This record gives sequence, C-alpha cells and structure tokens, in this order.
Amino acid sequence: KGAAPVPAPKPALPGHAESYNPPEEFLLTEEEEKQWKEMDPEDRPTNFIPKKFDCLRRVPVYTQLIKERFDRALDLYLCARTMKKRMNVDPDSLIPKLPSPKDLRPFPTTISVQYRGHSDAIRSLHPHPSGRWLASTSEDGSLKVWEVKSGRCFLNVNFKDRGVVTAVCWNPRHPILAVGVEEHLYLLAVGLPSDSLQKFKQEGGKWVE
Repeated sequence: KGAAPVPAPKPALPGHAESYNPPEEFLLTEEEEKQWKEMDPEDRPTNFIPKKFDCLRRVPVYTQLIKERFDRALDLYLCARTMKKRMNVDPDSLIPKLPSPKDLRPFPTTISVQYRGHSDAIRSLHPHPSGRWLASTSEDGSLKVWEVKSGRCFLNVNFKDRGVVTAVCWNPRHPILAVGVEEHLYLLAVGLPSDSLQKFKQEGGKWVE
C-alpha cells in the first residue's frame, strides 16, 4: 500500500462573466478595460474581457482556447499525484548513546585462560561432551586438543602435508575425533586420561558424573 493519490486540480466553474449575454454589471467600462490591459496577466481577476452578444450564434471563436488547454495540461502534469510526509528528524537523535562502562559491570576484566599454540586462523572448535577437553583446528594444518580448565595442549596432530584442516567433531560416546582435511575425513582415537572418561556416562543426552 502506497500513499493516497491526490486528485488533480479541477478548473473553476464558469460564472456570469463567462456568459455570452452577461448582466450589465459584469461588463467593463472603457476605463476598467484600460486598467485590465495594463495589469499583469497573473493579477487580472479574469483572463478575458466580458462581452455581450444578442444570440449564441454570433459568438466568435474563443482565441485563448488553445492556451487555456495547454495551461490545463500543465496543471495535470505538474500536480503531485501522491502525498509524501516529510519528517524533520535530527540525525544525531537516531544514534543511540553508548552506556557507560561502569553501568555494564560485572564483566570480565582479565584473561583467565589462554589457548596458545596455533600460528594461523582457527577454522573449527568443538568441545568434548564431558566439558573438560576442547578440540581446535587451524589453517596452519594442525589439530590440537586442549584442557579447558588449564589451557594446556594435551594433543597436537599436524596435517600440514595433507592440506588445510577445515572441521573437527567429537564422538558423543567414545574418545574419537572426526577430522575433515580438504576432501578427506580422518577418525582419530584420542587417548584421553582414564579418569576423565570413567567418571562420565551418557544419560538422556547429557553427561553427568
């Protein structure tokens, strides 16, 4: 749905002055006719001089017909066909004000754990169902298994000579990693510490101790 259309301006209806036999009070005197000719066309009350004829067949051809039709066509052409609402809005009022950092507390202000080891962009991350281990792959061609709590690198496998490692995923039941390298898929049996596996079992899709 667009804006409501605006009707074209209608020409004014003819009055007594447009009659071929107007009353005497609508006829101009010589002085009034002289003043009418000296006026600017935009300031004239009418665009013609009223004249009186005794019958309709004596009315000559209207000399301003083509000009009036042309002006009417301009009115229709230049008329706004739809209404547009213009809003005067300050651009600065549309930008939200940033809150003060003091109002956003509490939030971490120090780094608690860092996982350092990859030399290029990280391509994939996947946590172990127990929540203790985190597997990551990088564009440097390496696969690393991290201990989440300490940030220690537990396992490092290099696939650099085989391509870019694009994805990694843990098996939800067994300590097996599915690693995607280019168009190949590798399954790695990860020898995780026994204490991290024997304490967990799967119940209803959740790992509980």
